[in-house]
Amino acid sequence: LGVRNSADTPLLMVTKVEPIPEDPQDLLLVNPPIARVEPGDTQIVRFLLKPRAEGQPEIKTEHLMRASFEGVPPKENNKVNFSIRQNIA
Repeated sequence: LGVRNSADTPLLMVTKVEPIPEDPQDLLLVNPPIARVEPGDTQIVRFLLKPRAEGQPEIKTEHLMRASFEGVPPKENNKVNFSIRQNIA
């Protein structure tokens, strides 16, 4: 998945994968979980299936999870900044 920084400052992009309450299995890893993205640049984020633990059954059905992308702006003196988060299924 490509995530583009449309801001005019570099951002620290924090990506998380969150299971939903109805399906609490933690099946995916995200790479990279944290990355600096320069203005106008695109960061590729990969979602990887975790290896099965010993005795864990095979995945035979689809599972729903949420991906959260948060852009944290750089700290500036005497200025209030806020981060933007998008959470998609």
